Amino acid sequence: MPRLWRIWVGQYIGIGILTGVAAAAALALNPVPVEWVGFLGLVPLALGCYALLRIARPSGDPPKPRSLTVPVVVAVTVANGGDNISVYIPLFRSLAPASSVVTGLTFAAMVAVWCAAGYWLTVHPTVAALCRRAGELVIPAVYVALGATIIVRSGVIAVLFQR
Repeated sequence: MPRLWRIWVGQYIGIGILTGVAAAAALALNPVPVEWVGFLGLVPLALGCYALLRIARPSGDPPKPRSLTVPVVVAVTVANGGDNISVYIPLFRSLAPASSVVTGLTFAAMVAVWCAAGYWLTVHPTVAALCRRAGELVIPAVYVALGATIIVRSGVIAVLFQR
C-alpha cells in the first residue's frame, strides 16, 4: 500500500493549483459577461461525451501502474481535475471576494473528507469493486450533466437565441 501522506499532500497541492488557476482566470475574465463564461460548460460536457465513447469502444491494454510519489499524485490530480477549472471559473466569477475565500477553505476541508472517504472505500473490497464498476459510467455521466447545467444556468443559450 502506498504511503498515505503522499496521496494527501499530492491532493492538496493539485487542488490548490486547480483552485488558484480558476480564481486567477475568473479575475482575468471579470470584464467578460457572465453569460459568455458559461461556454466553459462545454469542457466537462465534451470530456463526459468522450469518456462515454471510450467506454462504448474500448481500445486495448490497461495503463501500467506507476510508482506513487507526491509529484505523480499532483500530476494525476491536476490532469483528472482539469475539467474542474471550467466549473470553478464561473463559480469564482459569481462570488464576492469574501465568499471566494470561504469557498477555497471549503475546498481544503473537503480534500480531507474525500481522501478519508477514498481510503475507507479502498479498504472495503466489496465497496471498492462496486465503485470501480459504477465509476466507469457515473463519472462521465456527471461530467455531461455538469456541463449541460453550466451552459443552461449561465444564460448562454438565451444570449445565443436573442434577436
